[in-house]
Amino acid sequence: MNTIIIIDELNGPADWEVVLEKRAVWIRSQEIRLLISNNANQWGIRIQDLQEAYHRGAQCIEHVLTASLYCKSNDNPVKVFLKKLHWRLDLVMEFVRAGFGPSNHEDLVYQTTAHDSWSTFSPFHLNRLPRLKREPSRWTKREAIRAIANGQYSWLRCDGRYTDDYYEDDQQNYRRGDISNWMEMVEKILTGDGWRVYEDEEKRIHICCHHFDYNSMKLDIDAVRE
Repeated sequence: MNTIIIIDELNGPADWEVVLEKRAVWIRSQEIRLLISNNANQWGIRIQDLQEAYHRGAQCIEHVLTASLYCKSNDNPVKVFLKKLHWRLDLVMEFVRAGFGPSNHEDLVYQTTAHDSWSTFSPFHLNRLPRLKREPSRWTKREAIRAIANGQYSWLRCDGRYTDDYYEDDQQNYRRGDISNWMEMVEKILTGDGWRVYEDEEKRIHICCHHFDYNSMKLDIDAVRE
């Protein structure tokens, strides 16, 4: 299943409802990651601004809009807010990028969180990740991400992924096999904790997360993704 869902734009309430069904979507027109939650029929939206992704020393701001605990209305205040803006994502982004004030919409709570730009995944700015010029003397997450993002490998494989469902793991052969969704792999390594990267005596690069997600690749410094 592809977990990197990219769409060009949101064009009305039906599109926002579709986003609600997904884990998250990346929207090209505004260069954002959007996540909509629904708790007791009250929407919450998380908008991660990706414009500064992969810029050294920069930050990516995440904007969060939720219903106030003291909301006096029976309506869904986030939906009311979106309806006032005609469900237009560009107008929503104008509000949050300008510094949304809760005094303007008393039924809403607005919060922001700053994330390191190099730990924020953006499918729109992968060209900012430079190619490896030579084989690293020491492998880290960053070198692995750069190699995968630029297609600098002859193969990339899952050597085993393990969950608490041992029967299902066995039925799926522990997800072993070639990794075709390289972008999902970049997102997992970039945003997750517990990853370690090392090279063995046969020049295989191992990319593992704790003791449940094992992957490897063969570096090809001159390879270019078609």
